[in-house]
Amino acid sequence: MHVLITGGAGYIGRICSELLVSAGVNVIALDNLSEGHRGAVPPQALFYEADFGNPVALDEIFRRHRIDAVIHFAGEALVEKSMKDPSPFYETWAYFPRNSCLTLEPAPSALTMRSR
Repeated sequence: MHVLITGGAGYIGRICSELLVSAGVNVIALDNLSEGHRGAVPPQALFYEADFGNPVALDEIFRRHRIDAVIHFAGEALVEKSMKDPSPFYETWAYFPRNSCLTLEPAPSALTMRSR
């Protein structure tokens, strides 16, 4: 199984990556390093330094790897900043993930949505 972790060099992305790697999952970490740290990515994970909103970078990742799942941790999480300028937060948490899902379209089995 191949899992793409956006924000893979951040605090939560690192913890998730470590857990997945320890479970035998192939992790592909994506981070633009604006707030993350390259050293936080487990050495067993593949790392791409790119922005989640960069469709060229995403296309390259999806072309090179059969991605079975995407876990999205990329983005800023500062409430005060989001209240002053919500546009970048909308892009990070709504617009870019939607486009990423469209990238998965050629392989519909790669994206499974479940509700309870």
